[in-house]
Amino acid sequence: MAQRYAIASLAEAQSHLEHSILGPRLTECTELVNKVEGRSTHQSLGSPDDLKSRSSMTLCALAQQHDPVFHRALQRYFDGALDPLTTEKLLLSWTIHTGSEEAVRSDTTDGTPL
Repeated sequence: MAQRYAIASLAEAQSHLEHSILGPRLTECTELVNKVEGRSTHQSLGSPDDLKSRSSMTLCALAQQHDPVFHRALQRYFDGALDPLTTEKLLLSWTIHTGSEEAVRSDTTDGTPL
């Protein structure tokens, strides 16, 4: 089911975040999760939602870099690390779309795809 409704690209994630209802709702929920003290995402959300949370925060942090709420979630719960499977899928999507992996890699200082 998650695959069926998955956001497939940064552009789709940006559109979701710019939506008048969905964007503010996701931001508000993320702010609330960021306020939880003494619990991991696994303890708060269970599995597999803890894994989906990291993927979602990675996607949103990359799609909306000017809003630190998603970066704070990654920092708080995942030591600031992006989800590697999500970044790999975004890179693959970008490569298929543009035919070039270099355009993505050159936009970061550490080689991590955007």
